[in-house]
Amino acid sequence: MNEKKQSTNQEAEALKRHLENQFQQLRPQGEMPGSLKKNVFDTLEALRLLSDVFDLFTVKFTKVESTVIGSIDSTSAPADKGEEEKEEDQDPSQ
Repeated sequence: MNEKKQSTNQEAEALKRHLENQFQQLRPQGEMPGSLKKNVFDTLEALRLLSDVFDLFTVKFTKVESTVIGSIDSTSAPADKGEEEKEEDQDPSQ
């Protein structure tokens, strides 16, 4: 069991070293231009804005809609109940 654990740790370390080497090769030499950084952050801000819009029109819109419908039901329920009580109070023989 101890040998399995050592083998797994060695494999994990080898994989980690391999990935670090691959990412080092992907990194360009020198400094990135400022315009690239600005474009990346502009894209991220646009994605954040889109996620806010989607959240507004999906989750929050549904919550507000259900709250409004719930409040309409709760305000109309006492009125309906009052009408039922009036009908019960009337003498059926009349």
